[in-house]
Amino acid sequence: MEKKILKKGSVTVAKKRAKVSAAQSAESAKNESETVKPKEPKFEPLISVIMPVYNAGGYLLPNMRSILDNTYENIELICIDDGSTDSSLQTLKFQSSVDPRVKVISQKNSGPAVARNTGLDNATGDYIAFVDCDDYIEYNMFEKLVDNVRKTNADIVAFGGRTFPIEIPTPDWIAYRLNSTTKVYDDDGAGLEVLFRENNTNPFIWLHFIRRSIFEAEPKLRFDTTFDLGEDQLLIFSYFPRAKIISFISDKLYNYRLNHSGSIMDKYNSMKVTKFETHIRLTGEVLSNWTKNGYKDISGECMTHFIMLLWPDFEKMPEYKKIRYAKKIVSVVSNAGWNICMCREFAYDYAKTIVDYSQKNDIDIVNILEEKKLDNKIIEDEINDILASRAYKLGRFLTKKSKRIDEKWLTSKDESIF
Repeated sequence: MEKKILKKGSVTVAKKRAKVSAAQSAESAKNESETVKPKEPKFEPLISVIMPVYNAGGYLLPNMRSILDNTYENIELICIDDGSTDSSLQTLKFQSSVDPRVKVISQKNSGPAVARNTGLDNATGDYIAFVDCDDYIEYNMFEKLVDNVRKTNADIVAFGGRTFPIEIPTPDWIAYRLNSTTKVYDDDGAGLEVLFRENNTNPFIWLHFIRRSIFEAEPKLRFDTTFDLGEDQLLIFSYFPRAKIISFISDKLYNYRLNHSGSIMDKYNSMKVTKFETHIRLTGEVLSNWTKNGYKDISGECMTHFIMLLWPDFEKMPEYKKIRYAKKIVSVVSNAGWNICMCREFAYDYAKTIVDYSQKNDIDIVNILEEKKLDNKIIEDEINDILASRAYKLGRFLTKKSKRIDEKWLTSKDESIF
């Protein structure tokens, strides 16, 4: 009887242990299924790299390789050949034949604004990057930018850059703009705030990594093709206010070539009066756009920015031109619904000086003639700058002798013209 009881008891214990073991296994499986979840797919945005190309020569191939050999590969490189007359188009076509990520679009020479618009119209990526055809980028630029987007969900990532070749000194204002901090802005009005707080928001569009929906939201944003200087700034002052999250990283990821003879910047540096007039027009366009979109300049930073943009050229003008340009500046600002004196304290004296000049009457003809002599000196300097440029010398060499301009007439100092 005792053995039977023991046997029955041992069976009962075994059954209980089996039940407990099964329950524990089920619970363990349940816990494991709850803790081990399938990994979410890694965010791998497609990047559209937009690059206008015009007579890039030997610069083009190393530029393209710096983009295509980047550590982040999910890109499309949209190259817009802007009517090149050298071997640039052949280089582009060859690269597209060996790498399907390269898309080549050829158009008649229309300028960088039109070319970049063509790129935007054909872009399919989640983010946009702009690269100029004579520069190059760091090998891990896109990897760093995408990594930052994963962490911050930024609409715009702004970064730093360097200049090259190293034997050419970097102008102070360019060195200042190529520096970046590490910071994220995600509060209301962040896009307006950063424009005047951070070094690298303008004027270089290639320091920005921009969500494409910023451009495509109605009304769509595109470069103003009536500008061939300052069109970058005009667009920058339009897309930053649309951004909700802006991230700044200190990495220097872009390499900017200095002193590229024949570039738009080089051309306008030799045409100071034309550059100044373009800056006045740019000021009016930005202020008008801000008024139309309801953007507010509460601290006076925006007005200060444009006063400081205009002042260095304004103060060098002869007196009679200061009067005329002051009238134009004040008119442009007021027509946009702004007051030039609503600015920061350090710019107020400049603004007041411009207003004072705008209220003066045109001076008499004798003084105008004297001022014209000074004005002629400015023109003479511009002509000499152009004649000394490499672009002009190359153009003269390629032009038939019978069609060359008379340099002696250009540099004539005939006082009778006054």
